[in-house]
This record gives sequence, structure tokens and C-alpha cells, in this order.
Amino acid sequence: LLERAEPALLAVLARDTAGEARLQVAAAEAAFRLNAVPASAVHAAYARIVGGPSAGAQGRTEELFKTLLGTESADLRARTMRALLEHAGRDGQRLDMARLLAPLLGKLPPSPELGWFAESAVEIALSGGELAAARRWAEMRFPGHWLALAAIADAEGGGRLDEALRTIDDLARSGRINTDALQRLVTVLDALQIEMPMTLWDAASRIPQPASGYLPETGLLADLAQSSKRREAGRTLLLVMRALGHDGPAGAHILALRDAVAALKRVGLEADARRVGVEALLAIWPHAVAN
Repeated sequence: LLERAEPALLAVLARDTAGEARLQVAAAEAAFRLNAVPASAVHAAYARIVGGPSAGAQGRTEELFKTLLGTESADLRARTMRALLEHAGRDGQRLDMARLLAPLLGKLPPSPELGWFAESAVEIALSGGELAAARRWAEMRFPGHWLALAAIADAEGGGRLDEALRTIDDLARSGRINTDALQRLVTVLDALQIEMPMTLWDAASRIPQPASGYLPETGLLADLAQSSKRREAGRTLLLVMRALGHDGPAGAHILALRDAVAALKRVGLEADARRVGVEALLAIWPHAVAN
């Protein structure tokens, strides 16, 4: 039923506290993946499990959320968040889980004792658009690696973009960015009209563009371009969602990603354009610690 339900029905079930808790949780998760409810609705659904029966009949995600919401220990919170990321990643839902955890990261301030968690924390913060938190965690152990991505996400210009581009150039020169990531990175920077080092252009031009990813039906990208040129913000947003497909920016074809980011910027939605670009890069950004 949940796989076939419309977003509106999922949103209603996600807030139904009179029904069975596990159904509410499943509906809330599905609605969140479709952006039909905020993260707080999923947290509220999971909160019903905290005071519920033992985790014997629960899934791994439910069990971990019960631990996360029921502890005050910073170390246990961090370990549970990392376990949730890793578990979701096995099902291809790592980014959705990171977005879900982002509001809870505020209860876990950076500290030397949690240095081992810093990279996961930056990933979580960036996925939720919490740029200040991402920078604080990144500065603990990854002053260049993740700060560069935070700078690309920052539409207000507070992220030292020039320094970030030099860091990215160094990553590319050292081979720490694979071909798919390099092509997507250059695509995002170009669509955002961010001037980049010529060495990045040269490196990307020497490798083939990836052919994988969701590509919408013929004519949709042309329609998206025309709508954005006419400054039709509402229609542009709807077409961007269709252009990116069900898996969002991370699963979109490079052509659809380029046109979606460029269209959002063209209608004045700079922050959203950058967020789409960063979301496309998060899944393939090089990690110092293996996922």
C-alpha cells in the first residue's frame, strides 16, 4: 500500500498517532523521501517506538532510532548516527538518512572526543543545509576536504570559495576525485556560473561524460530552460523535480543535473540551486574514512 500511495495519503498516515506505530513510521519514512513531510514528522513517529515494546520485532532502523532518541550520551548518539548512515547506505538511502538526522545533530556539539565522528557529522550537516555546523565539524579534522563542499553550498559567500576551489583542484590533481565525481563537479560549478581553475576544465574534458542516471522524457529539459528564462519560478520548480527523477540529484543524468541547477539559479533560487548541486556531489564526494 505504501509503495502505491500518493504523497498526500502518506503525509496523513505519517501523522496518524491513533494507528499502529510501525505503520506510522513506515509512512513517515516514505513521505519524507518524497519531501511530503519534514524530518520532525519522522522523528515524532519514531518517538512512539521509544516508549514501546522491546526491539525484538523491530527492524534495524527502528531499533537504532529507539537508541538515538532514548539516550543522553554524546558518544552513543554519535555511534548510533553513524550506524544509521551505514545501514541506510546498504539500501541506497544514505542521503535520505543524513537529511533525516540533520536536525538532531544540533544536540551533538563538536568536541575532541568525537573527532572520529567528524566526517559523518559534516555529511549529515551538509545534507540538511546546516552549513555553519558543517564548517565547525570540518574544521576539527578536515580543514580542506569538506570545507570545500560547504563553500560551494554557501549562497551567502561566507565559505571562502577561492580557497575551496584551490583545494578541489588539488584533489583532482592528486587523483582523489574519480572520473564520475569530477564530471559532476565541473557540471555543477559551470551551472552555478562559478569560475573554476582551467586545470579542472582540462581534466574533465579528457574523460568521457557518464551515461548513467535518470534522463527525463524528450522535451522536458527544453521546457525547463524556457520556463526559467521567463522567470516562472513555480513552474520551474515543478519541472526541476520531474527532471531529476525519483532518486533526486544523486541519481540524475549529468545533463538533467546541469539544466536543473542552471534553471534554479536563473529564476533567483541561488540557495536551492547550490543545494541541488551539493546533494548530487555528496554521494560521490571522496571520504577519508570508508563508508
